[in-house]
Amino acid sequence: MSQPIRATIALNPGIQAKTVALGKPVSLAELSDVDLSLASDGALLIYNGDRHKFVANTELKNSNTKINGGNF
Repeated sequence: MSQPIRATIALNPGIQAKTVALGKPVSLAELSDVDLSLASDGALLIYNGDRHKFVANTELKNSNTKINGGNF
């Protein structure tokens, strides 16, 4: 036989939630640290430390890039 669930509820007259307005949505192309000039179908965004930007490219040319597919 299961036991009944017991709980206590405390009343709190303070604000529980409020609305936060973030402004209009923007695209990636509008961000100052994203370069989509080489973007094409299948492109990835890869951070370029020299340029301090995420750059779109379809090739992984950086020797620092490592892909870990996990363990299965």
